[in-house]
Amino acid sequence: MADINDGQQRRFANGGTLQIGADTVIQIGGDGAGMSFSSLPRRRLMATGMNQGSLQIPIEGEQQRGQLTLRLPYTGEWNETDSVFKKFLTASADGRPVTQDVVVTVFDKQGGPVGESFTFSGCFLDDQGVRYSVASGDDGDMFDVTLLHNAGQPVIAAVGA
Repeated sequence: MADINDGQQRRFANGGTLQIGADTVIQIGGDGAGMSFSSLPRRRLMATGMNQGSLQIPIEGEQQRGQLTLRLPYTGEWNETDSVFKKFLTASADGRPVTQDVVVTVFDKQGGPVGESFTFSGCFLDDQGVRYSVASGDDGDMFDVTLLHNAGQPVIAAVGA
């Protein structure tokens, strides 16, 4: 049996970056500044059913878009032209949602430059949009951005190797 998940541990706190389109939206320092991301791949929903009280074998149902959630520290840029919000809230000329490629890079040691990048193509703002959360104590306020995408999986590539 093969060993899995046995490589070098990587941490976003080692100075990862977040890029939306061609712009580096946020440069995360060595402490990670609270940034996190999670994703769900595009997949088919499983249709399950019962037949006379017995569970049936699940079958593939409708397709569901992939989801990418970013949790970022609030830096007071909500209304700036080059803010994360404006990247996705600006309407396109044809009235369709603006789509952007999002690249999250994670390094394997403080200051990089070796690590891995995760590219999510064709992301657009979900109906859930943006959520703002107020922190307590010394923690800063955060906001969550939920994006949808049609990519089956993010494209994962080595950086600086």
